[in-house]
Amino acid sequence: AFMSTSPWKNLIPKRKYRERRQLTGRQHLGILEKKQDYKRRAEDYHKKEKTMEKLREKALNKNPDEFYHGMINAKMVKGEHRIKGVKAADDSKKNLKLLDITRMVQKKKAEKLQANLHLLDIEKTNTHTFFVQSKQQIKRKIKDLEKQKQEKEERKDEINAKIAFEKFGGDLHQFEEFYNQIQKEKKKQYHALATTIHRERTLGKMTGALEMDQKLKSKGKKRKIVDKDTGKSHYEWFTERKR
Repeated sequence: AFMSTSPWKNLIPKRKYRERRQLTGRQHLGILEKKQDYKRRAEDYHKKEKTMEKLREKALNKNPDEFYHGMINAKMVKGEHRIKGVKAADDSKKNLKLLDITRMVQKKKAEKLQANLHLLDIEKTNTHTFFVQSKQQIKRKIKDLEKQKQEKEERKDEINAKIAFEKFGGDLHQFEEFYNQIQKEKKKQYHALATTIHRERTLGKMTGALEMDQKLKSKGKKRKIVDKDTGKSHYEWFTERKR
């Protein structure tokens, strides 16, 4: 009976494939080039060589007396082909798109930082209004507020001492080092968040200015309106009936 030899072929020991490494004396030249690297490099070289050959052939076969009427209105300006009467491509739209993308990136970055920090350590601004009738009442109120602040700090110290006792076995020095490190990292993160928010707002203003500039260049009757209180100006376009 015929038996398949496929299971037996795995039992025969095979020589392990090893890549040739760069010689010690040639280490400064970098990694040793393999066949696939050489092949890619050779293909690229031959492709460029063929392109140069075609261009050389075109230059040799060019008629020096060749003339087209389009040549009258066409010329090269700073390496760019320009045609008389045709406006150059406006880059403001490209810039606007790029600014918008960059602004969105900064916005997402700010949101991510904000989600990680949760803004836990930022103290809420006191919006409580006190009504007083004399200077003595003002002084008394300031004293009361200072006392409340001191009590809050003392309570905070008590909580910190309790955490130190539980986590670090009462070693306050070790706890202080840990706490300072956390505060330093938080400060760094908040600074990064503030910078990102500022950058995003600046980019938003730039985008708005570019959009307004494009609108002003467009056709249509408009009027400038200046706000007397703020001094800021904006434009209003008149509605035109389309034929």
